[in-house]
Amino acid sequence: MVTATSKETNYVTEITDGEHVIYSDTIKSDNGTGDYVNPADMILAAYTACVNITLRKRMRAEGLVWDKVTVHADMNRKDPEDIKIYTKIIIEGDIPQEKKDELIANVLDCPICKVLKGGKSFFPLEME
Repeated sequence: MVTATSKETNYVTEITDGEHVIYSDTIKSDNGTGDYVNPADMILAAYTACVNITLRKRMRAEGLVWDKVTVHADMNRKDPEDIKIYTKIIIEGDIPQEKKDELIANVLDCPICKVLKGGKSFFPLEME
């Protein structure tokens, strides 16, 4: 379970999974401090981390050796009814480009991709 708790500073929020702690905030022009990652970028952070991890797991399972994997993502935020996420994935290492292209084409089914693409339902969380 993840919990977000307001802090004293305007809109700063402490987020914990019970073991790790991160902070979020909104941008300065929205009366935030701008000191922490905003919630929309946290979505992109979860997405890029999951794509990166999934890709490296698949490469390791195939016995491939790489130097570095970098995933860049950006999201249009102008129309909340038509959100688009743009992604660039870079695999550095001695892997043929054709294989890199194949891996990249097939990695956008990672667990977070499925959450973002699928229909969502929200329910009350029963607390003890």
